[in-house]
Amino acid sequence: MDLSLIIISILGVALMLIPFVFTDSKTKKAKQQLKKELENLASEWNSALGEYELIHNTAIGLSKPGNRLFVAKRRGENILQTQLDLSEMKQCTIRTRKRSVTYNSSNTTVTDMIGLGFVPRDKVRSELLVEIYNADFDSQTLSDELSTAEKWQRIAQNSINALNLN
Repeated sequence: MDLSLIIISILGVALMLIPFVFTDSKTKKAKQQLKKELENLASEWNSALGEYELIHNTAIGLSKPGNRLFVAKRRGENILQTQLDLSEMKQCTIRTRKRSVTYNSSNTTVTDMIGLGFVPRDKVRSELLVEIYNADFDSQTLSDELSTAEKWQRIAQNSINALNLN
């Protein structure tokens, strides 16, 4: 094999990998920023961040004593922050918004939103919604958002149940 052919092949492979390296680096920085936002939010509420998860444009976490839920969600250049006092909640359920789309005489269900609905103990207050996925702002294709919502619904409900026993 000719040395120049080997060099050209190596350069070609390297050039094809460059976009993946930069995309991965950009994704890691964005996730680090979301985690930092979550930690700052916990600190603002005099809490330490315990269990947390980063998924696409969303970071969700629980305070170490387990009484507060923190969420940081990227919306374009902005990061929306939410905190919930779980001791004020009665229940956590998964909420979805779906629609039916017809294409070539075939009906398909499209998920537009996945979130966690928190029902307050105080009956005067309405349900609070924490979005995990929104098709208007997140990727058009779902990956792990539903399983993440199911996992955090269980975590939040277990914390709510434990807090209501005290």
